[in-house]
Amino acid sequence: MNARETILHGDARIGNMMFPKSETEGRFVFIDWQAVRQGKGVYDLAYFLILSLSTQFRIEKEKQCLDTYYNSLVAKGVSDYAKEELEDDYRYACLCVLVLLSLPLLSGEASAEGVGAKNFVWGMNVWRERMEAKFTDFDYKWMADHYEMTEQQGREAVNEMLNVITQRLKRIEASAA
Repeated sequence: MNARETILHGDARIGNMMFPKSETEGRFVFIDWQAVRQGKGVYDLAYFLILSLSTQFRIEKEKQCLDTYYNSLVAKGVSDYAKEELEDDYRYACLCVLVLLSLPLLSGEASAEGVGAKNFVWGMNVWRERMEAKFTDFDYKWMADHYEMTEQQGREAVNEMLNVITQRLKRIEASAA
């Protein structure tokens, strides 16, 4: 995923966005740039679609968003990036989002206490549920073809990661009680 890179926000979710007051007043702004890095722009798109949209709305709009993104790239002069490559990169990005969200929980970095821990667990559970929904309809045949595993092994790996997240959140919640 090193070809055709751009600057990524790295945490492109609705909580890090400020919207204009109206169509004629103000402008859209990203805030909280601590995760900025270089990469494929579709990563920020996957991060936003999975974590910021309700599951139903994501399902309804995901293809349209990918089409709009691809058409915008083409309109801006990108000519050596096939739609199929974008779709592959989007699948890779979805897996990256899952791994990125898992790391703090798997490594024990969640250090909030009391009400802060309860709020953390609530928010992470919203994201976990959205990730579970995304990986319910994920293309595990594609995963098997790209990672030298069977579709079942891909499902099991994703489910194991989601289950570890669930168990870790339960432990954090219990310790906050």
